[in-house]
Amino acid sequence: MVQEGRPIEEIYENNPPGVHDDQGKWLVERWGTPQAAAQSEKAKESRAKVRYAHTAGNIGYATLNAQFAEKEDREPSRLEQFRFQHLRKDGSDKLNSEAAKQVYDEACKMVKDSMPTPESSFAPQDNIVLENEIYTQVFGLDKNGKMLGYGRGMTKSRLFGYGSVTRGSQSTSAISTLIEEMSAKHVEQIQTIQAEQAVREKTLLEEAESRFRTEAAERETHLIAEAEERFMKLTEIREAKFMEMMDAHEKKYKALINECMEKGMSIEFQSSGLDDKAFSSDDDE
Repeated sequence: MVQEGRPIEEIYENNPPGVHDDQGKWLVERWGTPQAAAQSEKAKESRAKVRYAHTAGNIGYATLNAQFAEKEDREPSRLEQFRFQHLRKDGSDKLNSEAAKQVYDEACKMVKDSMPTPESSFAPQDNIVLENEIYTQVFGLDKNGKMLGYGRGMTKSRLFGYGSVTRGSQSTSAISTLIEEMSAKHVEQIQTIQAEQAVREKTLLEEAESRFRTEAAERETHLIAEAEERFMKLTEIREAKFMEMMDAHEKKYKALINECMEKGMSIEFQSSGLDDKAFSSDDDE
C-alpha cells in the first residue's frame, strides 16, 4: 500500500534496488488502488488471527519436508511438520511461542495416551497415521481440501493420489477404531482399579475395627485387674483395722473381767472374814 503523505513522484524516484523503473511505477500504481488497499487490510486481519506463526521464512514447506525425509529416511507426520515449521530462528530446539509449545505438547500427550499396548500388532507406519489423526483432532479438518503444512494449493489427492487418500481414510478409520478400543480398555482398567481399591479400603477398615476391639478389650481387662487389686488392698486394710479393733476390744474386755474378778474376790474375802468373826464369838461364849 502506498504510504500516505508522500508525493507520488518521490515514490517513483525511490524504487528498491533491482526493480526496473517501469515495474516500480506499475507496483506503486497497483498498491495505490482501493482494491489493493482493501486486500491489504484483509490480509492484515487474517494475519492477526494466526495463532501459530511459522518460522520457515522463504524456505518452502516442500523443501523442509524433503530435508526431514532425507535425514530420517521417511516422510514426516503432520505433527512433526508443525514442530519443525515453528522452531525458533536462533537454531535452538524450542518452539517459537508459548501457544505453539502448549498445543504441540497437548497433541504429543494425546498421541502417547492413544498408543496401543506393546503386545498389539502396531506397525511403525501406523504411528504416523496416529499422529496425523491427532493433528486433525487438535487443529481441525483441512478447509476446502487444502492440507496445512504442505504449501499453497496442496491437496490430499494431489499429494498422495486418489487411491492413497482412500487408503489413508481407511487407515484413519482403523486408528479411530483402535483409539475407541483403547479408550474402552482404559475405562475397564480404571473400573478394575477402583474395585480393587474398594476391596483394599474395606479390608483396611475391618483390620482397623478388629485392632480397635482388641485394644478396647485389653484396656478393659487391665482396668478390671487394677480395680480388683485396689479392692483387695482396701479389703486387707479394712481387715487389719478390724483385727486391731477386735484386739483392742478383747484387751479391754479382759481388763474389765480382771477388774471385776479382783473386785469380786475382795468382797468374797470380806464376807468370809465377817462370818469367821461371828463364829469365833459364838465359840467364846
